[in-house]
Amino acid sequence: MESLRSPERFRFGFTLVILALSVFFGWKLWTGNANPVVSLQPKQTMEASAKTLAIPGVKFLEADRDTAKFQAKSQENDIDIQLFSTAFNLSEDHTRFWQKKGYSLTPVNSLNNAQCDLLSQGKENFYRLSYYLGPDFQVPDYQALSNYLVTHLNRNTLWIMRVDIRHPSRCGVQPESLDRALQQYLSTHK
Repeated sequence: MESLRSPERFRFGFTLVILALSVFFGWKLWTGNANPVVSLQPKQTMEASAKTLAIPGVKFLEADRDTAKFQAKSQENDIDIQLFSTAFNLSEDHTRFWQKKGYSLTPVNSLNNAQCDLLSQGKENFYRLSYYLGPDFQVPDYQALSNYLVTHLNRNTLWIMRVDIRHPSRCGVQPESLDRALQQYLSTHK
């Protein structure tokens, strides 16, 4: 058999490299979110993870594909909690719940790694203290969360909670015992 000439060897080697890269990236794509079988699994994981939260006073409401919702009561304040994972494409959409209901949001100030906002619609006004909790961090807003995740790329999947506390008159203190319990729960899902 006649050996390949230099240009033919280059084309043959180049073709093999392209084929190997195509197989590699095709496999990565198929094992990721592009695979319909794999993309259906996170909802079950989200719901299963959400139902393991057993903190007194925190009630599971519902779960969809990328978010689980909880509610708690602390003195006169309602607390809304959302559990989500960085395995999904995070966006600022989960922060816009009240704006989608027609409320206007006015940032008031930042308090201890939390953001205080005034929400109003017609004659109804209330304050909302919001922040993100991870197993070992707390950040006030989506921008700070994005910055944190970019600087901590060594984590595979990170479970995060967004906590929204409604206050009737002004932003007050956050419930530290609830935060500790939520962070302890998140640390078991690293």
